[in-house]
Amino acid sequence: VYLFAVLKLGKIYGAYVSVLYLFVKCLHLCNVILQFIMLNNFLETSSYPFFGGHVLYDLIMGREWHDSGRFPRVTLCDFEIRVLGNIHRHTVQCVLVVNMLTEKIFLFLWLWLLLLSFGTAVNMIIWTLSLSLADWRHAFVTKFLECESNQTHRFVHHFLRPDGVLILHMIASHGGNIVCARLTESLWMKFLQRSGKLTVFDVEKAVCPEERSGKNGNKHMDEGSWREPTLPPPMPLLTSTQFV
Repeated sequence: VYLFAVLKLGKIYGAYVSVLYLFVKCLHLCNVILQFIMLNNFLETSSYPFFGGHVLYDLIMGREWHDSGRFPRVTLCDFEIRVLGNIHRHTVQCVLVVNMLTEKIFLFLWLWLLLLSFGTAVNMIIWTLSLSLADWRHAFVTKFLECESNQTHRFVHHFLRPDGVLILHMIASHGGNIVCARLTESLWMKFLQRSGKLTVFDVEKAVCPEERSGKNGNKHMDEGSWREPTLPPPMPLLTSTQFV
């Protein structure tokens, strides 16, 4: 119920996609933390409640970590030896090399999930601040605009809104800053045109100044002053005797 209420408010304030995006990131964080807790409960012992941390501490101190009990390293092996028709049964200690390797693999998974949980939490905090703080959204958008105007605040918070800033973030991350800057400039011109601050002619002038200069740059020249450019003389024809 609370989620649908938040989504409805986000749709009203232009943050519907942003709320969904942050909700998915929250699910990713919960998934990683849950896997980490389950793995730690599987590996923990009475002496190692925080398995990976205690193992790393023992390695740094030069001590061998205790057996977790999930992967026994030494066991008793029964085997038979036939001597002169008689079967002799022996029980000896055997080292389980596979379990030693498996325990190190699970230790690596423990450390990887811990690092992944930390990275996911930091990433979620950064995205939350980038989309929720007005100053962060304004600073991100204005760095792609080559102008200082008092209209940028309305452009960011009333025209783009959080969902538009999120899309620009995605374009900058996957398409590059150049593509994002051109798109931001086009949106800025569209905003000025809709707000009545800019005409269609001004938009074309601001977006494509080189094209306008090529078309209308020589307004002082009338049609009578235009002359047809002189062409170079044709190349002489080669006769058959010149190839001998």
